[in-house]
Amino acid sequence: MNICFDEVTKIFYLDTRHTTYAFFVNELFTLEHLYYGASIPHDDLRGICFRRPYSFAPYERMVGDCVSPDIFLQELPAANAGDYRAYALSLLDENGKYGCRMHYVSHAVYAGRRDMAELPCARGEGADSLEIVLKNKAETVEVRLIYVVWAEEDVIAKHIEIKNCCDREIHVLKAAAGVDLWGSDFDLIELYGTYHCERADVQRTPVKRGLQGSFSNKGASGHESNPFFALCAHNADENRGEVYGFNLMYSGNFKNEVQRDKNGNIRIVSGVSDYEFDWLLAPDETFCAPEVVMTFSESGLGGMSRNFHDFIRRHVIDPRFAFSSRPILLNTWEAFGFDIDEEKILSLVDRAKEIGAELLVVDDGWFRSSETEGLGDFCVCREKFPSGLGVLAEKVRAKGLRFGLWVEPEMVSRSSNLYQTHREWVICSDDVKYLGRSQLVLDMGNPAVIEYLYDRLCLILDEARPDYLKWDMNRYISEAGSLLPVHQGEVMHRYVLGVYRLFRLITARYPNLLIETCAGGGGRFDLGMLYFSPQIWTSDNTDPFTRTDIQLGTSLAYPPSCMGSHLTRARVTGLDASEDFRYTAASFGLYGYELDPIGLSARECRRLSEFSRQYRKEEAFVLKGDFYRLIGHRSGNFVAYLQVTKDKSRALFTLIQFLFVEEERSKIVRMRGLDTRARYRCSLDGKIYSGSVLMNLGLRIGDMEYQSGKAVRILFERV
Repeated sequence: MNICFDEVTKIFYLDTRHTTYAFFVNELFTLEHLYYGASIPHDDLRGICFRRPYSFAPYERMVGDCVSPDIFLQELPAANAGDYRAYALSLLDENGKYGCRMHYVSHAVYAGRRDMAELPCARGEGADSLEIVLKNKAETVEVRLIYVVWAEEDVIAKHIEIKNCCDREIHVLKAAAGVDLWGSDFDLIELYGTYHCERADVQRTPVKRGLQGSFSNKGASGHESNPFFALCAHNADENRGEVYGFNLMYSGNFKNEVQRDKNGNIRIVSGVSDYEFDWLLAPDETFCAPEVVMTFSESGLGGMSRNFHDFIRRHVIDPRFAFSSRPILLNTWEAFGFDIDEEKILSLVDRAKEIGAELLVVDDGWFRSSETEGLGDFCVCREKFPSGLGVLAEKVRAKGLRFGLWVEPEMVSRSSNLYQTHREWVICSDDVKYLGRSQLVLDMGNPAVIEYLYDRLCLILDEARPDYLKWDMNRYISEAGSLLPVHQGEVMHRYVLGVYRLFRLITARYPNLLIETCAGGGGRFDLGMLYFSPQIWTSDNTDPFTRTDIQLGTSLAYPPSCMGSHLTRARVTGLDASEDFRYTAASFGLYGYELDPIGLSARECRRLSEFSRQYRKEEAFVLKGDFYRLIGHRSGNFVAYLQVTKDKSRALFTLIQFLFVEEERSKIVRMRGLDTRARYRCSLDGKIYSGSVLMNLGLRIGDMEYQSGKAVRILFERV
């Protein structure tokens, strides 16, 4: 068991392979944080606590003015409870008063974990759990503060559950989790971006006095920000220095807060956004907040990333898919757009096989001919597919390919029969109905909507029996309105819970269906989605110049094995890119094609076929390898990264030159993650090098060509 409690000191210790997390029950029967960082012995750590009078800091008369909730570090800071800093919990009690001062009552430690009924949570294999019961003085509210520890991956998850124990309604106004840290010498790292450039803007700023952070109020985690963030020492880089990583397992409105307080300490709060949030909790009901996943590494940003990569592959992604080979797909959108029919689809099959594709995905257009119609009804267009999708799928399979389908279940077209029949099923405020991509958003918080969508999807899936489903979301929520007036503050969260419920229903009925989620590209790239879909379409931008930035930024928090990444002919930057560079960018993650193969020459087809075979040889690096960023994200004209097998027997090195610069025609790059005592054969020159030489001296990559978008790939194999 990796969790223990000292009955004398009242200290809880949560241990992983390389970290210790400690807190205790203090004089106020509040949970006071002591330490989170590298592993330490289970000594009495209470001497580090701040104990002296502080001007204007509230205190309890019977305990004395040396103990103030506004000064000490807390495990669950609450609003209107003597702490003026950012808070994780805010309630309006049964008497209509703000305040939620909670006291320790009891705790339990057990192996494994309890699932969270309506929310996705990391899978409990290999985990230990600590559940702490807290109550207010009147015992009308019970809060369970739950920690789950995965020792092998150096990860701890934390969330709260709030139960109404009185006979009147209460309001949950904020329910989050986080941690307080000693000291303030940290930088804050966040993933920003926009449509076509998601998570490419890795912002690193010193933590300053006051509040910083990121958020989304769009109904999805969004293109512009991400639930992940990190705190690192000022001198931390990819390989060295202390780094704390955090990620909220949630797909809707979120809010991350980082506050440097008056004493120079750091408070971190992460959870469902409290923007227009007000959850009415009836007697005996429980509200469960999403969990925050935390890790700590002394091995820099790279160490933090590898902790998260292993954790996501082992405990977030469905184990049926996590380490399994995924089919190389060809999507019909770039070939035909909406203008598809059975004949055109079948005309792609032979060419798809010729370039090495194994799965043919029928994108948008199978139930409509433009973006203004069809959503919500999802009726197969018989003019295009007179025999239906089932016959089409069988014909595709008969030719040796698997079959995939695109859907967008959460949306509805104004011209659809569904909208004409059930206008009340649309999220809106009064009569205001802004459009996005010519569509409206269905109220996924309405059980009738979920039942309808489940039935419609089952009809489609039962007929076509696809091997793969691309689940899209092409607009954000605006004018959020639904339910009775007293429940308006629940709309955005209920929407996400409804989406999760529909995913649970579909994945339970079709357990072998491979789902790839998408939201106008990477607009909903988060742990909540990864629980249900083993892969996410990283971005609609597939130009290799910008895609490289997008994927490297995303790799801070997420493994390449969950990134949909396809070879296309896109030229978003206007720069020419060789086929080799396009392959390099696409093979970073889960490989496929987004192009029209009909117009390809025989030579081009052979080249793509070679890429498909090459990817199959390299796929294990993506699915199971350790990922090292060698020359950093946006650090100049070069990017380099290394993927190493777990046993360190093989490594795949990639160097990308964005623009040709005469004085940069050669580059020395140090490797990472190799066995220093082993010797490796280098595919670049056939020579044998020791792991120690490759990691300390490096390898010279010389004579870069007069070419922008040049990619060099080198395989190292232990001899």
